[in-house]
Amino acid sequence: MKEIDLNKITYRTSKKEDALEHWKACQETYQEASEFLPFFVGIENWSVPDHEKYLVKFAADSQRVKNLLFFYENQIIGGGHLKPSDWNYSGELLYWVRSGWDGLGIGAFIAKTMLASAYTNFGYRHLIIQTDRNNIGSQNVAKKLGAWVGLVYGYVDHRGFQSNMLVWVKETPFVKMASMFSSDYGWNPISPKRGGIYRVDHENKLPNYMAPDPGRLKK
Repeated sequence: MKEIDLNKITYRTSKKEDALEHWKACQETYQEASEFLPFFVGIENWSVPDHEKYLVKFAADSQRVKNLLFFYENQIIGGGHLKPSDWNYSGELLYWVRSGWDGLGIGAFIAKTMLASAYTNFGYRHLIIQTDRNNIGSQNVAKKLGAWVGLVYGYVDHRGFQSNMLVWVKETPFVKMASMFSSDYGWNPISPKRGGIYRVDHENKLPNYMAPDPGRLKK
């Protein structure tokens, strides 16, 4: 396995000139990433000009969204996307690591970098990471971030498979302290912004993802 110095990882918003390198990274990664990330589906058919257009849009940061590419020795090794979540006072983090660069701590580095941005630039009380129950790599990243499972719900993924989604929650240090004294600061999984997905196995007192995976049977 290759070794890297995490201190040498750089990150920034994307540039049009990154298109060829981004094309290479996506070509190598799409088969692995598209299983869990819908926005990777079809990206293997993009041309380099398609990537140019995407990166220009990707770089358009606003007061609500943050997008960063991560580099190691001029190679794109992953990306982070931060946006408002479906839950109140919260932002959602999505991240990906280039195939061949797994197991090196890059996912955790991306997540921690985006976490700092979520708290300092957007004032979120909570950072949300949603992972399919079969996406062990992303779950490990969430654990390294110190997040905890605040909700599990059943859903049909973008490939038509029935599965469970784990919603990981990471609160700011202030919110974690304040929630001890005021329920207004606690994370509320039942939000008016997110109706119809709250589902827990009340009979067995276990979240659905604890059950054996039946092979991701088609609905």
